Amino acid sequence: MNTIVPLNAFDVKEVIEKGQDKFISSIFNAGAQGVEIRRELFATHSPNLTLIKEKLTKYSLLTVYSAPIPLWKKDFSFNIEEVQKVFAEAEIINASWVKLSLGHFDRKNSNLTELKSFLEKYDAITLLIENDQTVEGGKIEHLASFFESAYTNEIPLGMTFDIGNWKFVSEEIEIAIQKLARFVQYIHLKHVEEGETNLITLPIPLEMNANWMKIVKQIPNYQMIGLEFQVKSEKILENYIQFLQFSHTAKERFKCKSLK
Repeated sequence: MNTIVPLNAFDVKEVIEKGQDKFISSIFNAGAQGVEIRRELFATHSPNLTLIKEKLTKYSLLTVYSAPIPLWKKDFSFNIEEVQKVFAEAEIINASWVKLSLGHFDRKNSNLTELKSFLEKYDAITLLIENDQTVEGGKIEHLASFFESAYTNEIPLGMTFDIGNWKFVSEEIEIAIQKLARFVQYIHLKHVEEGETNLITLPIPLEMNANWMKIVKQIPNYQMIGLEFQVKSEKILENYIQFLQFSHTAKERFKCKSLK
């Protein structure tokens, strides 16, 4: 299991001002295996991707490139212009995964053949679709329809399962697990609670019986797990990473004992 740290785990204003490359060493020093570069946190429309690549190469970190754009437009067509640009940027930083939102997919009107042909040109990059906080891209029914159609058509992609986003679209996470767990390659961890007027994203509790751990145990084949909540220091980040690695090791030992 690889632990990934998205750049929005740090103070967003500081990340934008200083540049995402300045935080890569902290992620490495905290013991993570990878980083999630966030396109929306670039200060300009022309970021220095080469500098980011140099830092990622220096520390040999796995790289997810996240962009807040939809895979499918409102007319259900493939958003090829924007997706092409994101994949080109991902190639520059040697990202192995590109993470996007679903957008407006329709089983009858969206051209999966076009998507498949596009992805075949980028065999070094895996597309991940995340459940977001929108109706079109966050509802279980829409996501299940897309992933089932994609896998039927043998399109090589996977899901980012954000355990906190389901609350923003009023979906039951247990149903999401039943319908989508087999597609999941990457898990985003966050703790979401109801505030006085809105939902609040908080760090996950470091407890062996915490609800997020029960969720993770029900998702069998994920490859990566990301900490998508803000941390105040490198030391705190290190504590979370160590706890994740310890809990994962404990889970694997329990599996082995159960098989005997």
